Amino acid sequence: MAPEVIKESHYDGRADVWSLGITAIEMAEGAPPHSNLNPMRAIFLIPSKPAPNLNDPDLWSPEMVDFIRCCCKKDASERSDSALLASHPFVKQEVNALRRIHANFDTMCLHGASGYEHVSKLSKRPPGLPALRSLMESMKKPLDVVKSQRNDESPYKSELKETGGLSPMLTEDSDG
Repeated sequence: MAPEVIKESHYDGRADVWSLGITAIEMAEGAPPHSNLNPMRAIFLIPSKPAPNLNDPDLWSPEMVDFIRCCCKKDASERSDSALLASHPFVKQEVNALRRIHANFDTMCLHGASGYEHVSKLSKRPPGLPALRSLMESMKKPLDVVKSQRNDESPYKSELKETGGLSPMLTEDSDG
């Protein structure tokens, strides 16, 4: 939750930009900032502590670190807005690729193929944004490290062994 939302002061779309930055941190590290704290304590810390950032910025591209810095400025008036972030180097390539795909989407459908499939054939690449696939691949190793640390530190580790790997939070009635 953005500091201005917690303080119940005026807020606008830049509060969502804060959330985007926090989501990027969570995706990179496997948990949002202050996730080790009681949620009410975390809410009180957000306005008073420095803006969150990646724990080890050296693991990530300078563009990603800067993107998160632009999203997570404590003062909303200094925080980038979504229009400015759309031209940030971290997302610019993907935004432009999506715009090209959607610009002629209706005219691209040939013989029942979707516009995405047609673009994929024209570019001789599998569907999806190459940079997103690259990001996901680069996140695999750090994510595996976070997962293994979580497994090693999990208070449920012994319970997971006893239940054959099923989460102790799951019940017979749950969908999981």
